[in-house]
Order: sequence, then structure tokens, then C-alpha cells
Amino acid sequence: ANWVSGEVLALVNYLHEHYAERGDTGNFKLLTYTSAALAIAPLCKIGPVKTGSICKTKWTVLKWIYNAIETYCGQSGFHWDHNHGGNIEGEAVQVVWNKYISRKAHHTGIKPFHNNGWEFYEQIHNIFPS
Repeated sequence: ANWVSGEVLALVNYLHEHYAERGDTGNFKLLTYTSAALAIAPLCKIGPVKTGSICKTKWTVLKWIYNAIETYCGQSGFHWDHNHGGNIEGEAVQVVWNKYISRKAHHTGIKPFHNNGWEFYEQIHNIFPS
């Protein structure tokens, strides 16, 4: 499904507001995703209106990105800034970054954030149980 930025933000906002409905792994019941789909329906600009299943799939992708960032942050000697992402500057650091993101498939989730933070990080972080 195609998502525009406003739809993604609305989904994240909805799930953040309903975080108490999440399970132990940060997933929600299909009813919550279906309610989220209804809430974001007026924002649909391209493609069909989102369903609960489509929202669940999008949430899975967002969680994958979040977990990739968390894994990166847990690496010794690696820098992460929520405004500037990996803040990759200089050739030597770029080589290390490229090696890291190519090493494992789940590392590619942070590729777009080499010099940009992720606008959804804080809200998604707050959804997960601590």
C-alpha cells in the first residue's frame, strides 16, 4: 500500500494514543489497527483506503525501523542523534556506516537516516514496554 507522510503520522499518533492496548511485544490486536484505519481514512490521498491489516503491516515496518535504530544505538562506538541520525561525516565514518548497513538485512532499516533523524522515533519508543 502507498502511504503519504500524513497517513503515517496519523497512524503513529493513533497507536501512541492507544498504547495501553498493545501487547508485550508492542503489537496491537486487529481491532486497534482497524480503528486506526478508520481514523486515518479521511487522509487517504492515493490508493485504496487503508484497512486494519494494512495498518498492521505498516506498523510491522515501523517497528522494524525502530528496532534497527535501537540495535545501532546499542553498538559500542556508534553515534546516534535523534535530529541527525547516524551523523555520518567524513570518508572513514562513511566506510564504517556502509559496512554496518550491508552486514545484515535488518541493519538496512537505518540506511535513510545516515544524516537525518527519524520523526517517529520518540512516539514509537514510548509505545514499547520498558
